[in-house]
Amino acid sequence: MTEGYGGPIVRCPECMKGQMMSTVEVVGQFRTMMTPTVYFDEEGRQHIHDPNTVTSTYQCSNGHRWQQGQKGYCWCGWPENRNESQGDVQ
Repeated sequence: MTEGYGGPIVRCPECMKGQMMSTVEVVGQFRTMMTPTVYFDEEGRQHIHDPNTVTSTYQCSNGHRWQQGQKGYCWCGWPENRNESQGDVQ
């Protein structure tokens, strides 16, 4: 997933491999429910370190399904790896 025109750009990884076009629909989504750490640093800037993961299930118009997870992050770079892909394309 990449950012574009004000929102994420999502394309089917299997369709991209086969150079096919498709539309993509979000067919499910869940979020872990841990409490984020919120604090203000020495310069008064707010940090929100959110350890939660949002996992979205997608399906394309050619029938491929996959899941993708995205972890919370903060403007300061926390944590170093902010995105994780989960699951295999079927």
